[in-house]
Amino acid sequence: SKSITNPLSKLMNVAQQIGNTGDLEHNIDMKRQDEIGELARTFNNMVIYLKEMAGISESIAGGDLSVQVQPRSKNDTLGNAFSRMIEGLRNLVRNVRDAASQVASASNQVAGASDESAKISLQASSAIDEVTSTMHEMSVNVQNMVKST
Repeated sequence: SKSITNPLSKLMNVAQQIGNTGDLEHNIDMKRQDEIGELARTFNNMVIYLKEMAGISESIAGGDLSVQVQPRSKNDTLGNAFSRMIEGLRNLVRNVRDAASQVASASNQVAGASDESAKISLQASSAIDEVTSTMHEMSVNVQNMVKST
């Protein structure tokens, strides 16, 4: 009886620790070749899978969107969710990069237009100075003509 209840208690204890604390640092070491041994190996496979998904989530959290997720089946809830999340984040980063490029391009265009506007203003100022100078010369000439008559 204890040969059945002790291993089951050990599995139950580890399952509770994982469920209650999220601690995946558990490995059930059972060499049994019966159903309890098979349950322990299956349990270890589940812990390995959860560690793999935790590693993927750490990579994503660290900004590594190159991580590849291969869902184990169409029902692989975590694998499919991480796969969609990575694809969504990649699209978001691509969109932000494109928007930043467009902003930089628009900024360069505005800077170019500002330079062109400055050149036009300088040309207009020069033209006004020339007209003013010419008008002054004409005024002096007219005054000289009036004086001589």
